[in-house]
Amino acid sequence: MVYLEQAYPKPAFFFPVTYAFFIVAFSFTSSNAVVLARYIYRAAGYQASEWANKGLAIASFTFLAILCLISTRWSMRIMNLISAIKLVILLFIVITGFVVLGGGTRVQDPRKNFRNSFDGVTNNGHDIANALVSINFAYDGYYNAFNVVNEIKVP
Repeated sequence: MVYLEQAYPKPAFFFPVTYAFFIVAFSFTSSNAVVLARYIYRAAGYQASEWANKGLAIASFTFLAILCLISTRWSMRIMNLISAIKLVILLFIVITGFVVLGGGTRVQDPRKNFRNSFDGVTNNGHDIANALVSINFAYDGYYNAFNVVNEIKVP
């Protein structure tokens, strides 16, 4: 890309900006937008077609991109709000798990999941790799929080 920038200097920064746009629009961010659209439809209890899912993904991606372009202050506030909600939900899940294990609920056998935990586990490599990718993707949002801290003056 450096060679192209040197060979074609006008318009300035054309190739780096084009490259950055394609990386952002067609790599990790676009897949996150598609997953967001699926989750929204699933939470609403609506069985969406593939085109409706893609339309909502493009609409949410466009809305968030415009929001970041217009006001970084509001985009940071929304990101902080979503991060706070995420942490509250995570703490709720952890506390609820301890309450159930402690016998504070009407669950008949709270330790049932810990007995014979690996019975019926698959030996198929594809299933194991798929599970690991799903687990990695589930915690990817917390990884992004540390990337954002890199851009703050006093983290």
